[in-house]
Amino acid sequence: MVLSVTEIENPKADTEPHVGFFWFVPETGVWHLVADRIPLAEAEPYGDCRTHPGGHYDLWTELAGKGQSWLKANGFPTLIASSEYEAHPRGRVVYDTVSKGFVIYLDPRISAPRFRACLVAAFGLTGRRLAFRRDAHYQP
Repeated sequence: MVLSVTEIENPKADTEPHVGFFWFVPETGVWHLVADRIPLAEAEPYGDCRTHPGGHYDLWTELAGKGQSWLKANGFPTLIASSEYEAHPRGRVVYDTVSKGFVIYLDPRISAPRFRACLVAAFGLTGRRLAFRRDAHYQP
């Protein structure tokens, strides 16, 4: 499920755990969480993890191709249509089958508590074992 959350300060919490990938995109002074997530039960194995099979590049290209009018009408930042997918802070949520917890890999620019809290709520991870980590893929 692809979503755009404008109010990152008080996102609606999901109760089902999800994995997936995301960006935080600034537009008109507001950060938007743009994410593609699937329930953990639908996640695919990847080594010792369970993850969303999709990737940042493909989704960004798909959304950008819809144009600014569609993006705006559907609650997405219009900046998607005129910028590259690597231009915005991003990351991924996976489930580690060894530690039996979730790992949120993220760009250090979005490591502040308010971004973390937004991700925890949007991916249904409240009260679950989780860790935040940096990864070379998500560096500025």
